[in-house]
Amino acid sequence: MKRSELKRKTPLKKTRIKPVSEKQKVEIALRQQMKMEHIADFGYECMLCFRKTYELDLIHLVRLSAGGKTTRENTRTACRECHDTWDGRA
Repeated sequence: MKRSELKRKTPLKKTRIKPVSEKQKVEIALRQQMKMEHIADFGYECMLCFRKTYELDLIHLVRLSAGGKTTRENTRTACRECHDTWDGRA
């Protein structure tokens, strides 16, 4: 079977992009601000393993689902490996 025939027989899935509410927009902006504040204070360094990297994620010490807030005291910047370990994915 030719590639062009295969393309015609398997249509693309259409996914709907979920709209972001105003509350979500505020939370995203707050997370970006917290991340930049941590980077300004500690540089591009993981706050858990102290490795220098430009790929940092913002983690919550007390999860949002457990009632944690996006505050300076409850957030840290972490490298991808530490973030995965922290979340229990590693």
